[in-house]
Amino acid sequence: MLGWTRQQVELFCVDHLVVAEIACNEEFLFLEFISPTNKVTDTDAEDVSGIEGVFQILHGLINDFVWEEDALQRAQQAFIQTHEQVGKSLEAATAEHLLGQMCGEDPRYLSIPGDAIEELTLEDVKSAISSRLTTDNIELSISGDINPVEVERLVKSYIGTVERRPLVKPNSAESIPSPKPGAQRRMVIQIPDSDERAVAYVAGTAPNR
Repeated sequence: MLGWTRQQVELFCVDHLVVAEIACNEEFLFLEFISPTNKVTDTDAEDVSGIEGVFQILHGLINDFVWEEDALQRAQQAFIQTHEQVGKSLEAATAEHLLGQMCGEDPRYLSIPGDAIEELTLEDVKSAISSRLTTDNIELSISGDINPVEVERLVKSYIGTVERRPLVKPNSAESIPSPKPGAQRRMVIQIPDSDERAVAYVAGTAPNR
């Protein structure tokens, strides 16, 4: 991002003790950072504190970052492995089947099969993420031993200077299918075991989750 290589960004995070996690779920695309609020070293007067380093990274991620083919391949392998693990876990497979019955097998709520992952191109992923990485609905939550005046300055400097990009909503309602309600209140689900193992008994009046 911003002309830096991935290795340079990682080295910057290591030098400033910044831990970053970027992920998404059914509702949000979220970026989570953990860092010290002070400067890691006092030897460099021009160096930034850990929290300002976080704002610099956040500014770069929202404004401009490079899309890499090898990064897409690593992400695809991670999703394929996650889908395979669902079928090997009694709890995960049960939850997947129950969720499928509840939402009418709506693929938006289920683990993504490997063939669907492999069909994705870098342009597909770029278009999907960019359409959500907008300025319309940003929520910024900060907790810790911070100076409110300093944080306000950082927010104005690094977030307030981001160019406005509104969310583009789909033109057709058909692009987002409506989940179908389950037809049964009582279900019996048989899950074939992916591996030979001992018998497991699961008892109770309701699923654990």
